Formats: sequence, structure tokens, C-alpha cells
Amino acid sequence: MDFAQLLKLIDQNTKIPRLRFLSPHPKDMSERVLGAMAEGKSICEHLHLPLQSGSTRILQRMKRGYSAEQFLDLVDRARKAIKGLTISTDIIVGFPGEKEEDFQETLSLVKEIRFDSAFTYRYSPRQGTEAFYLPDDVSPEEKRERNIEPIHRFFLSCLIGLVEPNQSIGRQESAINKPLEHTFSGLRIDSWMIEVEVLRVDSTE
Repeated sequence: MDFAQLLKLIDQNTKIPRLRFLSPHPKDMSERVLGAMAEGKSICEHLHLPLQSGSTRILQRMKRGYSAEQFLDLVDRARKAIKGLTISTDIIVGFPGEKEEDFQETLSLVKEIRFDSAFTYRYSPRQGTEAFYLPDDVSPEEKRERNIEPIHRFFLSCLIGLVEPNQSIGRQESAINKPLEHTFSGLRIDSWMIEVEVLRVDSTE
């Protein structure tokens, strides 16, 4: 039994109202898994796909098994297959050997994909991993700058305008940018507070 079959089995043979799985490796997200998610009535329309870096060169150093172009293609296929899909991700900055151009490639890919949310981390050596033996050649100051300012600014700007007013009917998670008067349908509503950056104010008066 593969993972797609397991998803279908749980969806069709249990009373679990909402099924969510976390952090699949991008190279393991097959068309069969996307199809099972699209067809399943209880499977959440959400994927947490760890990008880690938008630089193919750094992804190769991480031995992630996919390129930036392949990750982008996966996101495109997933959004076409699963209606109302939200996508979150993980990003590591300051991996050994990461140069400014690699970081800029990450920012460019983030801007193109427009994730719904993300978790960003500064690289730190961890004993027992292959990366532990690589020179940690990105300074702590540079890691901090890459983690805080540009990433923070990019994700705030990407969140603005992600959800159109009528799309939230029946949706149970995402970022919502509209007046507080709002109608939801479904078994459960997940909500949270986020920081926002106001880019424009329009008035009809």
C-alpha cells in the first residue's frame, strides 16, 4: 500500500472529519497523492511543502533531490489539481556556501509562488548531519539580516490580496483580508492572528 492508497483508505473508511498530514518531502508528492487529496472529502486542502532554498545550487548542496524549477512545477500542478489549496513552507537561510545571489533566488521564488504562510530559520550546524562537516561560512550577522528583514517583508507583501472575498465560503484555513463581517461553512474553523503591512488604502466616499 502506498501513501495515496492510505489517504483514500482513511478518507473512505473512517469517520475522521478532517485529515491533515504535515511536511511531505517534495520529491515524494506524486500525481497519485495529489489525486487522493483532490478526491478526498475529509482531506484538508493544505500542503506544507518545505522549500528550504530557492537556489538550485544550494538545494544540491543540501541534497534535497529537486531543483527550484521542479519545486515550482510541483506547486503549479498541486494548485491545478486541488481546488482552494493553501501552501505553507519552510526556508533555511545561511546554509554553508549560500551567497547573496542564492538568497536573492530564494526571494524571487517566494515572490513567484506566493505561499500562504512560511517558517524561516537560520542555519546552525547540527552534529550527525552531512552539513555539519561543511564550512559554516555565512556570518551570524548576515544570517540574521537574511532571516528577519527581507523574508519578513516579502511574506507580508505576499499575504496581501491572497484571498478574494467569495473564496472563503467553505474554506477552513488561510489568510483573509476583508472586513470582519464574514460567513463560513464547515465543521471547523482554524483561525489565527498575523502581522500585516498596509500597502494601499482606497476610499469610496
